[in-house]
Amino acid sequence: MKYRYNTKQFLIAECANRGLTKRQAYDELKEMVRNQTKPMVFSANVNGRRIPKPIGDQYAELQYSIGRVFKEVGRATSAEFEKEDEITPEEEIQDEPKPVAKAKARTETELEKFKRRIRELRAFCERRAGLGERIDSISMRPAQAAVKLIPLGVPCDALLDAITMHWGEDTRNEAGITSFDFVELSRKVMKDRGIPDGQYHELFGYALLIAEARVPLMLIGPFGTGKSFLAKQISEYLGLAYSETPMSPGATRGDLLGRHTLSGFITSEFVERYSGGGVFNFEEIDASDPSMLIVLNNALASDELFNSSNGERYAKHPDFVPVSTANTFGLGANRDYTGRERLDAATIDRWRTGRIVLPLDEKIEDEILGGTE
Repeated sequence: MKYRYNTKQFLIAECANRGLTKRQAYDELKEMVRNQTKPMVFSANVNGRRIPKPIGDQYAELQYSIGRVFKEVGRATSAEFEKEDEITPEEEIQDEPKPVAKAKARTETELEKFKRRIRELRAFCERRAGLGERIDSISMRPAQAAVKLIPLGVPCDALLDAITMHWGEDTRNEAGITSFDFVELSRKVMKDRGIPDGQYHELFGYALLIAEARVPLMLIGPFGTGKSFLAKQISEYLGLAYSETPMSPGATRGDLLGRHTLSGFITSEFVERYSGGGVFNFEEIDASDPSMLIVLNNALASDELFNSSNGERYAKHPDFVPVSTANTFGLGANRDYTGRERLDAATIDRWRTGRIVLPLDEKIEDEILGGTE
């Protein structure tokens, strides 16, 4: 019998197909129930909402589900199923620690939630890879960004949305990812800081949090949505110098590292911003030459830049704010943008947590036109 992928029945049947006994399957899946890891969450409909059942009831549901699925896949009549292989509810009640009288359940913090969810996503990707469908590989960089952004008020769900933006909708649904309202959060940030409404892009507040945390900020959207304009607004608000360079075909390593001339070596603006502080915008990063991305990836991953053009080493300034703009998620050319390259996993990994999708914001157009009606 075939079960839908990543359901309770699918995971139980997978245990049966691996030759596990019911007891072994129970011991393995019990941890997912204990940690409330999807899909092993047994819930009930309460006033139109799905609410997780008490953990003891969920263990009983797991026992029942294992017995039913093992029977459906033809393992129920095997000689291995003696009485001692069955799991009793009383046994599980003893297995669980007794609650302390009048103790209040501790609320999971956003950082704890992020730790749990990012590991679930990593395991999800590994399971799919084991079935021959490679979705993604999640490194430690999202965690490094989360410890900076969550204390600034960025919720776990916002980071998970950004990290998985390039996944397909069905895959995101299976992984339990929900779309986050970045505009609402952005407006709250601007209101809390007294930033006038109408003078900045509606996503300025959220982009500002990313920039202040010095997490690489990637602005994604169609042409004409104010991506570069927003990058300049961030530099002006933070009081930092602004520079940019196109990463599109025709750009060379010299644009990033500098050039030797008859008058001597000319340092690039990127090296100046990297070592002296400021916002640097890598325009059209999804159209980059791979050799350009190697230089950029090495610089972002380290606190020091080795400039192969002049042999010098430069320490990363604490006020260096990397920004990039793109028309796509880096998955390659599409109908509208035929000249876009597919970004490799190393590049996506460095920018993924700080990605923002920018819709057309007419307030930016008003600002460009000087507030005319």
